[in-house]
Amino acid sequence: MKKNRGKAPSDHVLFNEKFQTVFYEAISDLSFLLSRGYGVSSSLHLVGGRYRLNARQQKALQGMSASSASILLRKKKEVFPSNLEGKEVIIDGFNVLIILESALSGAYLFEGQDGAFRDVTSVHGGYKKVIQTNAAILLVGRVLQQLKIKKAIWYLDAPISNSGRLKTHLREIAEQENFPWEIHLDNNPDKVLIDSDKIMISSDAWILEDGKKLFNLIKYIIRNEDVNDLNLFYSKPPRKIALVTCVKEKLNDKSLYPAKDLYQGILFGKFMAEANAEKPDLIFILSGKYGLLSLDDEIETYDVNLNVQTEEYKIKWSKKVLEKLKHYADFKRDEFVFITNKEYARHLIPSIKKYRFPIEIK
Repeated sequence: MKKNRGKAPSDHVLFNEKFQTVFYEAISDLSFLLSRGYGVSSSLHLVGGRYRLNARQQKALQGMSASSASILLRKKKEVFPSNLEGKEVIIDGFNVLIILESALSGAYLFEGQDGAFRDVTSVHGGYKKVIQTNAAILLVGRVLQQLKIKKAIWYLDAPISNSGRLKTHLREIAEQENFPWEIHLDNNPDKVLIDSDKIMISSDAWILEDGKKLFNLIKYIIRNEDVNDLNLFYSKPPRKIALVTCVKEKLNDKSLYPAKDLYQGILFGKFMAEANAEKPDLIFILSGKYGLLSLDDEIETYDVNLNVQTEEYKIKWSKKVLEKLKHYADFKRDEFVFITNKEYARHLIPSIKKYRFPIEIK
């Protein structure tokens, strides 16, 4: 049995803090070219040469970059964790397992602009278990169990050697742990996933591009599970996110309005001005009824003041806000600016590492 997966001795040099800034610029350049229809190989060669990146760095760069249209398309297909209960998922077996094995081995994972995490490990025709294989399998099983899925259907590439042994090993673990799993071998599992109406789990860019629905399991594990000593390399710097409280004064008719237009009055104008003065990357409104709103979300008027709701309501409201916010933000890296009173933030801030209240709101 191999000891580790995917970790190269030079990686701590190739992907250190110095190169993190270089990669931000290189990703921006490569994605710019891809968005304008230039070929992947020629664009990668051009950008890689400009920033003097070696072959391993260029492989990471390619996995982290995408055209703006591809990023939007892939993110539109994402399913929230709360929507998995009672559903069947279909898993790109080698893709998911090898990424988690690499992560648990201390290898670098690279965040793509589409939110998917990838590694630079290659399996050339053969697969061998590593020390972290069982831990990776159990991690997938327990997380999906927590999310209350109905069934997980694993697909493994039949042409890869030892795929039959891995199928047997997965089945044995599923029986021991009572995981509701099916495991299949197929000559072309990518096509099976793409054609399926079930929720896909994969980080493969081609599958994410052409499939129907997806759940970003690797990102969910990174952001929600207590996995120690992960080496993560990001596609963008930490962001600043402003969360603005709703106000009582609103347009009164029953038409749908963008959230930024529904709320009225001097007070809301002041809050939005304060948020914009922070120059955030994103602004959201915290609604006592609807939870987290983007500025353009269309909603009807309402009269719900979170401050006077029951504690049970506030806890459920906060869980709903956090789940939606995780789709846009990294609670461990991003900075949150609360333009709210403390009550709106009370059940949110325990999940957030960096936050500020620039003004006091009663």
